[in-house]
Amino acid sequence: MAREGKRLVFVEVKTRRGTRQGGPAAAVTPAKVLRLRLLAGAWLRAHPGERAQQLRIDVIAILIRGDRAVLHYIEGVA
Repeated sequence: MAREGKRLVFVEVKTRRGTRQGGPAAAVTPAKVLRLRLLAGAWLRAHPGERAQQLRIDVIAILIRGDRAVLHYIEGVA
C-alpha cells in the first residue's frame, strides 16, 4: 500500500521470465482485479485509522530477460 495525497494505492507486483503466457501484466485478469479490490477493502476494515478519499490499484509488471529486468508501471487498473 502506498499513498498519493489523499489516495491509497494498492500495488500488485507480477514477475515473469518470458512472454509465453502473455507476460506479467496478462496475469492481472478481471478476476484478479476483483480479488485485489476485495483485499483492499479487507485491509481498510482491518486498519480503521487509515482514511482515503480515493482508492486505486496499480500493477508493476517485471519481465526478466537474461540478466536484465524490464519494469512496466501500470497505473489505475481499478
